[in-house]
Amino acid sequence: MTTHIIWDWNGTILNDVQHAVDVMNRLLQAEGLPSLAVPRYRDLFRFPVRSYYEDLGFSVNDEEFLTVANAFMDGFESGIRDCGLRPGVRSSLQRFQEMGLSQSILSAAKQDSLREQVRHHGIDGHFEEVLGLDNHYAAGKTEVGLGWVERGLHPVEKTIFVGDTCHDFEVARSMGVRCVLVADGHQARSRLSECGCPVIDSIEDLPAFLS
Repeated sequence: MTTHIIWDWNGTILNDVQHAVDVMNRLLQAEGLPSLAVPRYRDLFRFPVRSYYEDLGFSVNDEEFLTVANAFMDGFESGIRDCGLRPGVRSSLQRFQEMGLSQSILSAAKQDSLREQVRHHGIDGHFEEVLGLDNHYAAGKTEVGLGWVERGLHPVEKTIFVGDTCHDFEVARSMGVRCVLVADGHQARSRLSECGCPVIDSIEDLPAFLS
């Protein structure tokens, strides 16, 4: 029985995949590198993000990686408020609240930006906690999740992690919680299926899945 849901943010709740592709394509164009379409992006994107940048053709020595990563984050943050929520998110959050399930967010997004985005979309009232990172580079999400486990707020056996990447599965496994992945986020279904956990088509399928 599930009593607590931990949500990933980018690509799971926030519909920001096309925005991420558009921002990256501007950087690729500036470097004379091939542009991305969403299907190729979903095939290539992964953590650590340095490896993803290397696959795209960028130099990944420390100085150049930081330059490109900062440029991406500046562009990404500047347009993030224009991204909507994924279909089915609002109704699912409300449904789970009515069912008496508690909910949290665990994200690789920067903490202050994440909380501002959640407030911007008017869904902060659904979440017990909103947990992000103190840096831009998606390093440390597992540690934040383990910190949540150590505080013992909810039984891990009654908690499920909802995400859209293989990294979300890895974080959930490290935390000792179950995981369900949502296709059409930041990684392709074919890659998600390799994790061995359930994969659903959309957030709209989540209430039926949990019941």
